[in-house]
Amino acid sequence: MIAEIVGWLVTGQALAPLHTMVQVTRRISSTDDLSKRIPVIPGRNDEVNELVLTFNRTLVRLERLFNAQKRFLADVSHELRTPLTVIKGNVGLMRITKTFDEESLSNIDMEVDRLTRLVGDLLLMAQAETGKMPLAMAPVAVDDLLFEVFEQMKVLSKGDHNISIDNVQPVKVTGDRDRLKQVLLNFGSNAVKFTPKLGKITLSLELVGKWVQIIISDEGVGIPEDEMGHLFERFYKSDKSRGRSGKQTGFGLGLPIAYWIVRNHGGRIDVESEMGVGTTFTVWLPLTMTEIPTQPVDTFIGSDQ
Repeated sequence: MIAEIVGWLVTGQALAPLHTMVQVTRRISSTDDLSKRIPVIPGRNDEVNELVLTFNRTLVRLERLFNAQKRFLADVSHELRTPLTVIKGNVGLMRITKTFDEESLSNIDMEVDRLTRLVGDLLLMAQAETGKMPLAMAPVAVDDLLFEVFEQMKVLSKGDHNISIDNVQPVKVTGDRDRLKQVLLNFGSNAVKFTPKLGKITLSLELVGKWVQIIISDEGVGIPEDEMGHLFERFYKSDKSRGRSGKQTGFGLGLPIAYWIVRNHGGRIDVESEMGVGTTFTVWLPLTMTEIPTQPVDTFIGSDQ
């Protein structure tokens, strides 16, 4: 009889966390509240407690994914609302006037292009985050690529900046040429956008060990320290006053996409910035994808995204 009571107590104590787990799971299912956790018994070190810890870690991951999805949907809705409002307003104006106003048609055309770019960026971002980003890997002459970006930056600048390219070494990497150009052009266009007239922008390319170092540096207004940790977040936009025109034309997807492209090439991005002095983006790419060193150089500046 005593043995049965002791056995019953021991079994009940052992199964108590499982009972709690069932209750928590039911509450989550009924309320969609992923913030709930199963209490962990201090000092207990057995399979049941390990199961509780594993379950709690799973809940943490699910909560983060769920919250990220909610933020993503809210951000997309916000980005879609503006161009759709402009299109609807211009269509309504033409209906009232019963004329095809050239300015209204031009505005509609620009907003449709804006929506097309947004959808394209969203598709590329989704592919990147699921590891299914299409990359046409082939030998790429990075020096030729950088010169192409240099020429396009001069067009974007319209002669307002002192753009130079120096220290360029002929080097090839294995990568997707179009995607790598997209990365460099993104950094280059940002340098033009956030650098005042007559400001200096410098591009350089150097081989450092088994790594290719590409630098785009500007004498722009710089990035506030509290924004540095958010640069590669989706839909994050810095202060509008940083731009020369005071307008923000992007969706906050350019840098996250650049990050994923570089990461899928086995590389990384470093950022240095000082308010009133300028910003430097450094892209590191491995010479080959088959043998990627653990670090490009002995000392590294920037955070590992």
